[in-house]
Amino acid sequence: MSGSTLSKAWRWSVVRSPLLNLWRRVRYMGYPNHAAFDLLDEAALPDEVDALIRTTLKRSKLWANERAEIARELIAHTQDAIEAGRSGEEIASTFGDPKRIAKLMRRSMKRKRPLYWRAYRNMKRATGVLILVLIVGYSSLAVRFYMGKPAIKRNYIAELNARNDGYSEDEKAWGVYQEADIAWQRLVLEQWYQYRAQEDGGEQGQAKLSRNTFLNQISSSINEYQPGDPEYLRTVGLVRDFAPELVKIREAAQRPIVGILYTDRNESMEIEDGVFELKLLEPNGDPRAQDLLISVLLPDLQITRRYANLLSFDAKLAIEDGDMQRATENYLAIAGIARQNLSQGLMISELTGMSILDLGASSFRQSILEQPDIWSSDQLVSIAHAYAQAGREINLDLSFERMAFDDVLQRLYTDDGAGNGRLTPQGSVLLSSKLMSMTIRGQSEDQVDDRIQRAMDPLKIIGAESREQQRRRYHSAMDAAQRVIREGPKSLWRLQLIESQIEGRYARADESLFGHSPADVMTPAIRSAVNRYFQGRLTNSAFLTMLAIEIYQRDHGQLPESLDQLVPKYLPSVPQDPFNPGFPLQYVVDETGYMVYTAGGDGDLDGGVQIDPEVDRRNFRSLSRRFSFEIELGEDGVPSIVRDGNGRPILLEPDAPDSDWVLIDMRRTPESPAAD
Repeated sequence: MSGSTLSKAWRWSVVRSPLLNLWRRVRYMGYPNHAAFDLLDEAALPDEVDALIRTTLKRSKLWANERAEIARELIAHTQDAIEAGRSGEEIASTFGDPKRIAKLMRRSMKRKRPLYWRAYRNMKRATGVLILVLIVGYSSLAVRFYMGKPAIKRNYIAELNARNDGYSEDEKAWGVYQEADIAWQRLVLEQWYQYRAQEDGGEQGQAKLSRNTFLNQISSSINEYQPGDPEYLRTVGLVRDFAPELVKIREAAQRPIVGILYTDRNESMEIEDGVFELKLLEPNGDPRAQDLLISVLLPDLQITRRYANLLSFDAKLAIEDGDMQRATENYLAIAGIARQNLSQGLMISELTGMSILDLGASSFRQSILEQPDIWSSDQLVSIAHAYAQAGREINLDLSFERMAFDDVLQRLYTDDGAGNGRLTPQGSVLLSSKLMSMTIRGQSEDQVDDRIQRAMDPLKIIGAESREQQRRRYHSAMDAAQRVIREGPKSLWRLQLIESQIEGRYARADESLFGHSPADVMTPAIRSAVNRYFQGRLTNSAFLTMLAIEIYQRDHGQLPESLDQLVPKYLPSVPQDPFNPGFPLQYVVDETGYMVYTAGGDGDLDGGVQIDPEVDRRNFRSLSRRFSFEIELGEDGVPSIVRDGNGRPILLEPDAPDSDWVLIDMRRTPESPAAD
């Protein structure tokens, strides 16, 4: 019994051993018939029957052990028939079709297989069906996606140019500005040649500026040069040589509009050696042949900023020459150029106009601080009227930004006729390449590979927002910005929340297979722009208040004791401080002069205490911080306003020192030029 038990154990270990079975599988991998054919070789059946059994086994598509089991059954049946006296031909004739027999045996053997195999088979079948459904679904989406074409119907460039309709060429300043630019290039080129000649004769190895760098340096830094600097002396010569063109610029600055041709086509022509003319070409009448509206060229911005700097510099020279009429005309021209930019209806032009207006105000204020008595009341009144007129144009229209976004939508999406549509192949490429590179946010280094993005494009039909959803979200942000402009800085939290939501979606989109949203890519830094709008209104009001004080002083021989004395003759009303609702601009006067100021970033009035003027200017955003709330990101990445236990929003803590923001400081210290 012991021997029998050992024998059974031995046979079991040989037949059932996992290691031996693994070895057998590896050894006979690709030869599932080896065991069954070995049995047939041993049985030595008639050739006709042997061939049929082998064919049946091959067609059974069963496991090796199952084929061996079938082989044993068929061999046993065949041997029984031979013992009964039947020949091989007779057995073969009654065997039947091998294919049919293999199919029946396959069904029978699979019923005997274990439960885990049946579960695996069902899972594999389900997976196959799922893959098939996905392939069919993806193919259907791909066909629909790649059949989509953008419907570019609206000519936004033509609509933009229509704003200039009704103005004659004599009412447009661009032609004069462009001719003056060519004259300026000639003068700078002559100076550059002289500069290069001097550098060639100077120290070896000294860096030389290129022509463009030389031009840009003079244009941008012209008001930073001090008397005695080589650059100052060179600039004085340039500006004096440019005087005939400045006369034309001063006249053109009083015209209603700049009148530039908005176009996506241009040709830069070298009309002389080193002198270039930018020729703006008529845009194509078919919007399908045009570039994006945001690609429209705006060379007037750089040129008008340069002229504002030149006029400011020439105003200083005019004061030195005692030519106050020329100085007055220069400041009036700066206000006119600012007004022209502010009235264009493009946010970038409006921001440029505010900067030019601030430049003129700062330069004029400095002239009064240095020489208080050089300006007459009439000259001050004319400047006040010009800056008041320009100040009325300070606005954020946002109509161009809305048009630019709608133009992008018509180039990205199809149009179902009701304002909706789906993303197109051309739109997907445009969004991920050109639009991402043109916007302020740019492309992220963590962005999903472009090839994967292209493969995922068809899924955007069901996974990404539609054209109407994008348009609604973008215009809602623009509506919020204009609501804040109407209501004042107290509503800035609306833009803070919108920008937090955009930044959250933008960060998630960098790692998303669906890419970025057009609305998020195209939405400008609206909170910063609206902040700049409030700052522009505030600084312009402060400057007009200063002019009113100066005129009052000339009329009465003394400074007013309060701003109320300026109303209504010199000011229609005391300007209000938008960052401190209910409070007007503050005014303090003493024996050294006067100040016009507002509460600083700490949110309260400190009597005009100013810690550091430079720091104060850089921290202007701290004024709006008083109207910003704490923001937190939820588990889904969506930002929300943090609230206290009573459900009230929690404001951000002030980050500014205990001081005020001095807008106008006309106090004369012993060190100031006017006190010498």
